[in-house]
Amino acid sequence: MRNLRWIAIAAALVAAANLARAQGPGKSEAGRPAPSPEMRQRMEQFRKFREEHKYTFQLTDTIVALGELEKQNRHALTPAQAKKVNAVLAKVRKQPKLTQEQAKQALKEVKAPLTERQLTEVGKITKEMSERRGRPDGAGPRPGGRPDGAAARPGGQRPGGRPDGDRPGARRP
Repeated sequence: MRNLRWIAIAAALVAAANLARAQGPGKSEAGRPAPSPEMRQRMEQFRKFREEHKYTFQLTDTIVALGELEKQNRHALTPAQAKKVNAVLAKVRKQPKLTQEQAKQALKEVKAPLTERQLTEVGKITKEMSERRGRPDGAGPRPGGRPDGAAARPGGQRPGGRPDGDRPGARRP
């Protein structure tokens, strides 16, 4: 009887250990592995940096969105609008260091010649970009670095992939 009790206790411990191991590492509410304390600290530092430089990020996102409008041929800039935007960008590029006041002013100047429809489209595109980064506020990528939440492989390539990116069997020029 005594041995049976010890066997039952040992079996319960083994079962509990297997259940705990089957659960894997700690998960966040979204089902992704919870970030380590160091990663949380870096994410918080980047969030603060992004907040301190919000006008620079907004200006960058707006310029990228304007490029997307041109690429998708949706509400593209007229030649007159493009000339005004390019003049603002040329002025910004000449700055040795862009302050937040300068970025805020440049953002106003870039948006000034745009129509309401173009501004709406730019807003949609910037929102999509921030969602692709993984956060509604655009605070940066999800842990793992990929938009779909999958972790990136060390070395940045799939197993068996070639470092130069060539596919096996592909013809070389």
